[in-house]
Amino acid sequence: DSTMNIVKDFASHYPFIRYISEPDSGIYDAINKGIRMATGDVIGLLNSDDELYSPDILAHIISQMQSTRADILYGDLLYCRYDAFEHNPPRVIRHWKSEPFQPKTLTKGWMPAHPTVYCRREVFDKVGLYRTDFRISADYEFILRAFSDPSLKKEYLNEIFVRMEVGGISNRDMHSLLLKSKEDVKAMKLHH
Repeated sequence: DSTMNIVKDFASHYPFIRYISEPDSGIYDAINKGIRMATGDVIGLLNSDDELYSPDILAHIISQMQSTRADILYGDLLYCRYDAFEHNPPRVIRHWKSEPFQPKTLTKGWMPAHPTVYCRREVFDKVGLYRTDFRISADYEFILRAFSDPSLKKEYLNEIFVRMEVGGISNRDMHSLLLKSKEDVKAMKLHH
């Protein structure tokens, strides 16, 4: 596709944009490379085909992180199906409404929508990057690890952060669903 052309065009206008395009060992290896290259104080991920819900959501996220002194901030997400015709608005399949964090909710399988999780750089320094031995569920394992740490302050911002297109790697077919379930159980066992 034309992704690299778009990135190079943006980088020519905004010299602070850094990018790398090279072989990797999977999604989480690529994400870890991006985190290592990042220069900001706060890190969030925007995956392929996802989009920020509003032009001012990043300003809201940073403002909330500053006012609450949160180490981790998360919000809500819309799962959408996009019409083949670009002029039609995306159809909302699910509104992933999160809630304020309580440690006991992790034991019941709760997690925030990963594309809405923003962390201070120090969180990655403390709990580590994404585990590359997980092929599909390293995001879930990371959330269990980070949210289980009582020294990290977690805050919920009751706003929609991201529109996410359905059909990602974790749910595109039965093989992916089985692998995700297997890795989720492995993550749960690791973190009790």
